[in-house]
Amino acid sequence: TPFWLAGEELLRSKGGNGNSYDASDEVNNLDWDALTAESMVMAMRDFYRDLIAMRKANAFLKDADVTCEVNESDGSITVTYTQDDETVAIARINPTGVDASFVLPEGEWGVLMNGKAVSAEPMDTVSGEVIVPQMSVYLVRK
Repeated sequence: TPFWLAGEELLRSKGGNGNSYDASDEVNNLDWDALTAESMVMAMRDFYRDLIAMRKANAFLKDADVTCEVNESDGSITVTYTQDDETVAIARINPTGVDASFVLPEGEWGVLMNGKAVSAEPMDTVSGEVIVPQMSVYLVRK
C-alpha cells in the first residue's frame, strides 16, 4: 500500500520540523496557494497523480514477486518483478549523483518511468542498454 504524508505531493517540508505534532498551523497547514499553473508544486502534484494512475494500470506492481539486488559497482538497485517464474518488469533505482547504464534482458520493454516522466502505459519501447539518470527510477515492463 503506498503511503506518503499529507503535503509531500505539494513539496511541503514543514520547515525541517521532524515532529510537528504541537507546532503551529503555519507549520502544519497545506499551502494550497502554491498550486499555480507551471509551478514546481503543480508539477510534483501531477507526478504523484501519474504515479497513482500507473500503479492502478499495472497489476504487477501489486501482484508480482519482487527481488532486489544492489549493484556494487555503481550503487544502483535492481528490482525485478516476476510472475509464474517469468520476469514481467524491472526497475532500476539510481540514487547516485551520476547517470548509470543498465543492460536489459533480451526483448522489447515498455518504459513506464524514465527519470523524467511516469505513465500508466508505456511511453516508449527500449531494448539493450539504457541510461538511468542520476537520482531517478527507470521502470520497464514486458
